[in-house]
Amino acid sequence: AATSALLVDESLDLMNLAQMVRPAASGLLRRYSLDTYGDTVRGNSVLRLTDSSAPVLAFYAGVGPAPEPKE
Repeated sequence: AATSALLVDESLDLMNLAQMVRPAASGLLRRYSLDTYGDTVRGNSVLRLTDSSAPVLAFYAGVGPAPEPKE
């Protein structure tokens, strides 16, 4: 059965997890986008980040404040 393949993390606090994901369930998430531009690397199409993406990356790395959402 599928349950035999499940592992339980004994240190998992389900109440804490529920409180952490509550904003997602209520639709109160902030959304950020990364500004990109198209480029070609060795014949492959790629997206590269622009310098204006730095504040969002810093926020998710835990080294910067939450950026103001774009209107």
